[in-house]
Amino acid sequence: MHQYSPNGIDHYGFSEIPKHFTHENTVTIPAGTYFFRQDETSQIDNVREIFREQLADKDSFLAIETEELFFSKTKISQPIYELRIVVL
Repeated sequence: MHQYSPNGIDHYGFSEIPKHFTHENTVTIPAGTYFFRQDETSQIDNVREIFREQLADKDSFLAIETEELFFSKTKISQPIYELRIVVL
């Protein structure tokens, strides 16, 4: 996960945890409008270009990329990368 702000970019590991879990180092992803796309390769470094329209005039957002395995559609050796953004 990359968190973009006027101060720069912070990088985090990403994992889903139970909703009731709290810790001072945990970032909670807010509810809101998410945009996403799927690719065969990682695209998180290209997030500003990929979501150019959605990020116009935005300097604070989260970019989250996960590897998804869709057993009926892909080979286990080739996961699908899902890139999501959340505008803050």
